[in-house]
Amino acid sequence: MCARVHGLMHIHQMSEYKKIIGALTPTFERFGLDRVDEELHPDVFGSAYSIFSNKILSYRVIWDGKDGAGYVQYGDKEKGWDNLNSSAPEAAQDGFENSMLRIRVELAEHIALRKLNA
Repeated sequence: MCARVHGLMHIHQMSEYKKIIGALTPTFERFGLDRVDEELHPDVFGSAYSIFSNKILSYRVIWDGKDGAGYVQYGDKEKGWDNLNSSAPEAAQDGFENSMLRIRVELAEHIALRKLNA
């Protein structure tokens, strides 16, 4: 996996993105999904994304620098990318941790259900 960086990343935006990736990577790995792509776009408000995938499932973790929020999308061959319900708005550490807990729970349930139905 090779990260593509476009311009210089704003330090704060990169920090938020790294916190989200750090919080979600163990969940993806537990379900056998590996990071296969990453792009950093500091020229677009410090936005970034990573794609985690296996032979069946694909998920994209996005930090939207303009909106100051992180969220997860799942890949659907017919519909393209669709959002999970939870998001992590830029917030104080306790608010961030609560948001990440909601995302991790929703993500684990979503992956488990998709694996059962695959």
